[in-house]
Amino acid sequence: MNTSRRAFFLMDTIIGLVIAGILGLVLVVAITKTGQTDRRLGDGATAARIAQRAMAALHDGRPAPADLDGGTIEVRPAAGGTKVADKRWVEVVVNYQGRRATLVGLVPQGGAQ
Repeated sequence: MNTSRRAFFLMDTIIGLVIAGILGLVLVVAITKTGQTDRRLGDGATAARIAQRAMAALHDGRPAPADLDGGTIEVRPAAGGTKVADKRWVEVVVNYQGRRATLVGLVPQGGAQ
């Protein structure tokens, strides 16, 4: 009788440790995924800020840099849009660590590309 109780207690302990291990593994995976998501969101926000800075340079009549803070910048004419006197529509595309941000806006016609 005493032996069967000890075996039952040992099985309960083993099952409890297995469940605790599985829960720990799930927690570690969730924390890792959260960190990756935070990095991706941060990279997207940085790409958007770089695009805003490039668009601001174009608004001031200065050329947009080819790269800024590690992001590559491409400026090209935007299709469509209503004609505005002395202005042109441009599209600013920024690639930053695998994330892409695009802004479309009006800039002075005679300004730099």
